[in-house]
Amino acid sequence: ITRVAPFVPLPSSETIDGRIADTREIAAFFGADVTSDAITQSDADLAEAKEAFGAAIADSDLDIMLTSPTKEMLYTGVGFAQAELLEELGATIVGADAPETGNPWGQVAWEDASTYPADILLIEGYGDDFSFTADLWDALPAVQADQLGAWSSKGAMTATTYAAWLNDVADLVSASTKVS
Repeated sequence: ITRVAPFVPLPSSETIDGRIADTREIAAFFGADVTSDAITQSDADLAEAKEAFGAAIADSDLDIMLTSPTKEMLYTGVGFAQAELLEELGATIVGADAPETGNPWGQVAWEDASTYPADILLIEGYGDDFSFTADLWDALPAVQADQLGAWSSKGAMTATTYAAWLNDVADLVSASTKVS
């Protein structure tokens, strides 16, 4: 099959649960056992992670921004499936809405970044090697409080991946305080 199609694009359902189901459908098409004990366990792990995040965010008054900072602009992920999942679980997501057409990222000029107060910043591709700096970024309360975590608008659409991410965000929420 790889001679005909070197890769298979993953589905882009509107919800995380829909993307996971669509990915399983593709896996089943290729012969995977999508009813295995490992898959059943990953579903249970995701359900537990959703509960853990919901409990953590319910006990807080924290605002979360999904973002991707660049030297030119602060991009926000309002309306992305990941943001909507967090909202469904009780989070308040802040940031600029996406433009009517084109790029799905909300765009915030740096001088307006503080008008979207956030207690936690989830950063696209954030990791140990994250080194972005800019005066107005560094001045954001969540950056100063080091209340930063990761998110990804791409990648594996599996229950295991999202369970791990939600658990990480739940831990970040539990360790964070109101700073905005």
